[in-house]
This record gives sequence, C-alpha cells and structure tokens, in this order.
Amino acid sequence: MRFLLTLGFSVLSHPTFAQDALFGLAGNWAGAGTYLDRNIEEDVRCRISVTTTDAKTDVVGICASARRNEDVDFSIMRTSDGRLMSRQENANSLRRPVVLEGVLEDNGLQLSGQQGAEETRLTMHLTEAGKMEMVIVIASAARTRTSTLLFTRRQ
Repeated sequence: MRFLLTLGFSVLSHPTFAQDALFGLAGNWAGAGTYLDRNIEEDVRCRISVTTTDAKTDVVGICASARRNEDVDFSIMRTSDGRLMSRQENANSLRRPVVLEGVLEDNGLQLSGQQGAEETRLTMHLTEAGKMEMVIVIASAARTRTSTLLFTRRQ
C-alpha cells in the first residue's frame, strides 16, 4: 500500500486546457475502498484534497487502514502536446522512480507505466455528480496489487 499512496507526479503544463476533466476533480473528497494483495483484502478510508490550476493539479491527503496510515501527495501536470506524465518523487521510497504517462478523458484521467516486469496503472474518474473512483493496479507475472477507492465530494 505504501507505493500506491506515495506516487508523486510531475510534468509541464499548457494553458489551453483550462476547465477540463482535471478541474472537475477539484475539491475535497472522502472515500473508502479496498487494497487487495495476494488474496488478502484490507479496508481503506481516505480524505484527499484536489486543487487545480492551469499549471498543475495537486492531490494531498491521508489514507488509513487497520494496519497503517499513508500520506497521499502527488501533482499532475501536462506535456506541451497535452498528454499527462508523472514520476514518483518520494525520496524515502526504496523503489526506483516509476514514470507514468497518460491522457485526460471526458470524466477523468488514465496513467500507466512500466518498471522492469512491473506495470502500474492509475485512473481517476468522476462517476456521477459529486462521486469519484480511483483505481491503482500494480501488476507483474507473479503478483497483482489493486486499490479501488470510491470518493464523495465533501462540503
């Protein structure tokens, strides 16, 4: 779960993308879901804040389960051609940085990347007014870890 929640994202921006799906994700969110690893399911609860400007989108918060608390802290920015790109920036991570690339979609975003034999996929989508789903999958031939979180916008 540590890798899942400490992804750090960064890229260049382009001002013509104002008011797109990233702006729709902006706000304060509370959610719950599961972290599944090797057939062991763990309940997770999260509170995050998403702030968006023309330059970048920041996601900051905390997720907790019965066994651990994890900080959520990453930024999403665009390349000059409008694609999204990310890189893990957690200096305390024992893992090599993972570069994720992706695109905006009508109701959110999708990022993915490969590091050796391991693939990481991240999606954030508005499912209906005031509701968001975040899914993170880290998979290799030997193991798959999945986090599925459903959020409600807080006032």
